[in-house]
Amino acid sequence: MRQAQLRKVSAVAVCLCVIFFVLWGGCSRQEPPSRPEEAYKVVMPIKSPAPEQSETPIPPMEKAPNEAEQPGQQEMAASREKPPGMDTKEPETQLQKEPGYYTVRTGDTLATIAGRGEVYGDPLKWPILYRYNMEKIGRVQLVEDFLDRELVEGVTLKVITPDQARETLPTKANHLLAVNVLSAPTQEQLISSAIRLMKEGYPVYIIRATVRGRQWLRLRVGFFETKAEADLVRKKINALLNIRNSWVTTVGKKELEGYAGY
Repeated sequence: MRQAQLRKVSAVAVCLCVIFFVLWGGCSRQEPPSRPEEAYKVVMPIKSPAPEQSETPIPPMEKAPNEAEQPGQQEMAASREKPPGMDTKEPETQLQKEPGYYTVRTGDTLATIAGRGEVYGDPLKWPILYRYNMEKIGRVQLVEDFLDRELVEGVTLKVITPDQARETLPTKANHLLAVNVLSAPTQEQLISSAIRLMKEGYPVYIIRATVRGRQWLRLRVGFFETKAEADLVRKKINALLNIRNSWVTTVGKKELEGYAGY
């Protein structure tokens, strides 16, 4: 029995020795803990530390001499964006191509164009404008507000200049007779007959007249040298318009000069 106890003690002692050597060997193989900087070196490459930034704000970088704006640079850029002659709004004088022609502008009507100083200077002279541009203006519908209808913008109209009228006037020096076709207090009552006569080739014009303190507008066709010639035209007009109250009249110098040249 004593020998069995000794064997047990020996076995326990051996076990204790084995455990001691195992623990001691494991601790001897364990590397000592590395310092933080050494571990950092192993995991990833060391980067150079960024230079410390100054607390003083850095002023904005100035443009190089060749990039600096030169005087007039903005004007030059603007001129490149908008070619010469392409102004958004042209002066009115540029819209008239040349003497003897007029370019219709926004809002223009027959009466407003005739009333312009560079055209005829009198809204009542719209029949002259119509006669020379019948192909273009004739498309305007003949309605009550005919004279207030705006024409197509940009259309070029033929205009008789004052110089052209003065050149023609001497040929009418002895033509002092005209046919008074109709008289009415308003122009609207004369428009239809005026256009009908102009389409038949008659040189129509409208004048103002005062009779017994009352204002009238008179539709006339002129000018004739003899009474027989004027009366023959009067009869043709009566038949065309189905009227009877027209008459032949002698015109004054002012009326002749104001309309005969056209």
